[in-house]
Amino acid sequence: MKKRTTTIITLILLGFSTNLSQAYAQTVSIKEIQGAVDIIKKELNLPKKLDDETLATDVQASSNRIIYKYSLVNYNADQITETVFNDNLRPGLVKNYCENADMSGFKDNNISADYIYYGADKKVVSAILITASDCK
Repeated sequence: MKKRTTTIITLILLGFSTNLSQAYAQTVSIKEIQGAVDIIKKELNLPKKLDDETLATDVQASSNRIIYKYSLVNYNADQITETVFNDNLRPGLVKNYCENADMSGFKDNNISADYIYYGADKKVVSAILITASDCK
């Protein structure tokens, strides 16, 4: 069980751009994902500043989904056009999910990645869902 928990923790950390040296093709339950998310929250000490614009604020588990929450610290939601934001961000998220060997554990296990961005005013700017079907 310890190896499986370590594997799940590694998979979840992928959303924060850590490295994975091998892919794991196994079924991951929501209970296991949630357990790993709880550990990761403690280890990452969220919120975590990613760059001058972005703060990683939370990671959550849902059935076959990892949810990453970010805050855009310098902009309120009404200062950003969602379609422009998505058009600029989504291609890179899809490419990372589909082509990065470190993300293969998500894709191979049909675990989608949901990226939710909030403005500094705590209002949703965008929610971008990436699934294995985006990798065609």
